[in-house]
Amino acid sequence: YYYTKFELQRGRYITDNRQLTGLVLTDFVYDSLSTSKNITLENDRDVIVSENLFKLPIDLSFKSENKRTFIQGTLMRNLFIPYKDIILEFMETLRNPLSFQVNKTGPILLSTHWDSYNQILISSEMDYEMKTKYLSPTAGLTRITFDSEKHLEQYFSHQNLQYIEELVLKLKRVYSTIEYDPMYLFSILLNASVRLRSETGSSNVQKIEISNERMPKKSVLLSAEPRMSFFVDWPENFKRKTKNELEKSVVQVTSKIYQPKEIDKETIRVKEFSG
Repeated sequence: YYYTKFELQRGRYITDNRQLTGLVLTDFVYDSLSTSKNITLENDRDVIVSENLFKLPIDLSFKSENKRTFIQGTLMRNLFIPYKDIILEFMETLRNPLSFQVNKTGPILLSTHWDSYNQILISSEMDYEMKTKYLSPTAGLTRITFDSEKHLEQYFSHQNLQYIEELVLKLKRVYSTIEYDPMYLFSILLNASVRLRSETGSSNVQKIEISNERMPKKSVLLSAEPRMSFFVDWPENFKRKTKNELEKSVVQVTSKIYQPKEIDKETIRVKEFSG
């Protein structure tokens, strides 16, 4: 789910969102996420709570009660409370029967690939009405373009793509029908975990050998484990602007408030007391 909020002027914001069914992460973006500064001191390779990344297993049942309590408190403070409105909006979008129908729309990818950096790639399979709406410009993106299937077919077999599609539809079905407490958003994870276990008949537990060796970055994706000792710097041609630079680039429009001149004030005062 792509959500953006831009401040045009102090106190004036614009927001926008787009549905996504996948991310394309380059090595330098992955490494930036995996070295993001931890918010907590907890050392757990399954659960990451950092400045730019949140990662946790869909099923937390294999964690001890103390660990689950800690995870719950951490996520409530750093994710569910600060981003409550966005998460609730996302959950409402999921309940729309037409949302996240990847079998009808094709894949929708937010890409950081060198050839399509900061773009959303959509499929030519998307129907005309949705395509027209989706292609409208939005803040924060270079552009929205086609070729999502072409990109995926370079890296995945037809069988793998079919499995990914089925997984997206399954997650959509589960998360769009679970009950949850809007005042206690951790209930989304708890109830979804129960539903997923009941559907699969087992717990999808990640069994990872935790090493005491200090690694240069966190383990975000299992497929990237062989790269744990390598790091790629963010390239200059994709240099990110700081918050201060973004604020300076916006043309500020000063609000003009009428201030009476001294002579005006005297005139008003005379009229008030002469009647």
